[in-house]
Amino acid sequence: MKKIYFLLVACIGFNLSDANATTHTISIVGQTYSPSMVNAVVGDEIIISASGGHPLVQVDQATWDASSATPMAGGWGTLTSSHTFTVTEAGDIYFVCQFHVGMGMKGMISVSAAVGIQDFSATEPLSVYPNLVSDGAITVKGDQSTLEGSTLQLISANGQLVKSVAIQSERIALGNLAAGMYSALVVKNEKVIHRQKLVVVPSAQ
Repeated sequence: MKKIYFLLVACIGFNLSDANATTHTISIVGQTYSPSMVNAVVGDEIIISASGGHPLVQVDQATWDASSATPMAGGWGTLTSSHTFTVTEAGDIYFVCQFHVGMGMKGMISVSAAVGIQDFSATEPLSVYPNLVSDGAITVKGDQSTLEGSTLQLISANGQLVKSVAIQSERIALGNLAAGMYSALVVKNEKVIHRQKLVVVPSAQ
């Protein structure tokens, strides 16, 4: 009887996890990926477009930072047709177009653990955008009661806290941040209630 009960609980948990999964589609628009930055959780499905004219390559972070196209060891290699997969672990996934990476055709998927983030999002949705910051400001949207008393913290790629600001309006100026990758954390009552990656690029002006 105990074994049957355990299997029933396991099946229910699996089905609930599937129900919370999201499909993210990354398309090719000209010589860019759209969107180029995706926040996902474990269990989500990812669809990335590829073609003979835009071969898709998974790379490591150093290669991505260098705008190169050397395939990552153990990655999916070089693909010329759309690639669909389910993310199974937290971490960052980097990909580029083999032919146009030098022109900035590259993207990243930031994967967080499903537990906690999904539970929070189901009742108190938050969003921080854009992922690619070029004008020195971002928008934080969410229920006012959730955001009240919260702060936005930016953590650099080397783990340093570079900015902490109380969230008092949706639009938040980031100031003169160095170009690069950051983790954006929304913190309330000393707990992280939202986390995602941001990439700051030089202003187009």
